Amino acid sequence: MRRLKIIIAGLIATLGLGLVSLSAPVVLADGIEEGLNIVKDNNDTLDRDLNTSVIQIINTVLLVVGIIAVGFLIYGGVRYIISRGTPEEIKNAKNTIMYSIIGLIVVILAYAVVEFVIKGV
Repeated sequence: MRRLKIIIAGLIATLGLGLVSLSAPVVLADGIEEGLNIVKDNNDTLDRDLNTSVIQIINTVLLVVGIIAVGFLIYGGVRYIISRGTPEEIKNAKNTIMYSIIGLIVVILAYAVVEFVIKGV
């Protein structure tokens, strides 16, 4: 169980670092002066671009988390199959399956909330 927690923490940390690395090229791609000129000249376009970028980042995060949840669902199924009838291993496998299904439900609800907010804005 401790190993699973370490793996999950590592995946979350990797995901967080990945998001930072995705946003860094966007920030560094243009010079500071060009960015300031865009803000001065075209604030409405910048707002739309920012909204689009935020939406894409949120959708990407939800996709990755959904894929991870499905991966844990498969992992739990494999653990259940190879448990050899041991009650403790069966219990752990069932918990993995249950928590991955809860994770999928949370991802689907988060996607619905994000879509609702986007349509409302």
